[in-house]
Amino acid sequence: MRRSYTMRVRIGFDHKSVLHGRGWRGVTTLYRDDTLVLERTVPGTNRRAAVTVALNWLWVHLGHQLGQAQTLLTVDNPYEEVKYSTSFHCRAREYCYLDEITVTQLLLEANGELVRETRLRALHHPYGSVRRIKRRRKLPARVAPNVYADANNTFFYRYTHVPQHSKKGKFIRYRKVRFLRLEARGLSSAIKEIKDRDLPALHKSRRILGDIRSVSRLESLYTNVSLRT
Repeated sequence: MRRSYTMRVRIGFDHKSVLHGRGWRGVTTLYRDDTLVLERTVPGTNRRAAVTVALNWLWVHLGHQLGQAQTLLTVDNPYEEVKYSTSFHCRAREYCYLDEITVTQLLLEANGELVRETRLRALHHPYGSVRRIKRRRKLPARVAPNVYADANNTFFYRYTHVPQHSKKGKFIRYRKVRFLRLEARGLSSAIKEIKDRDLPALHKSRRILGDIRSVSRLESLYTNVSLRT
């Protein structure tokens, strides 16, 4: 189903000369708060598609001579597609180029987890309209001894890079571990890669880790392990 959205491009009076001699079909020029605003209706099956149409129009007609798109362009949210949830992604296109009303509502829904984005970035890699106060990290989950997998089904081997150390019962140094990314895309092939590359030899711990380092232990657990993909 095709929907209609309203895109707005705010142009400062210092750059109003770019409008001289130009006439664009379907574009309305408004004056708002000492700023020129180009207003146009854009179609889209959803807000993401509408934002893409708006960006293409901006690049074709104005290029980058007025600055980054994130400082010029907004697309409204008439169908309430922009809502805060645990899966909200600040940099997703459907959640970018928000107008003032939508940003205000989104910050209220986030209950302090989001703030306005005021930073600028490279021309072709802009920030979103909002950002998280505390960055979320998607840590790999343990699927077998010393084998971890993340949400993208990427496997890692966890090994002890610096052993924990104590002397005469007095703690001196924490153990440090590292994650080595594997080429395998499944648990069985990950176990084979661990054996072929002899990754258990990477452990620097002076204590015997026993079953934790044993590849045969991994193989015996394979049939009982299910991965989230």
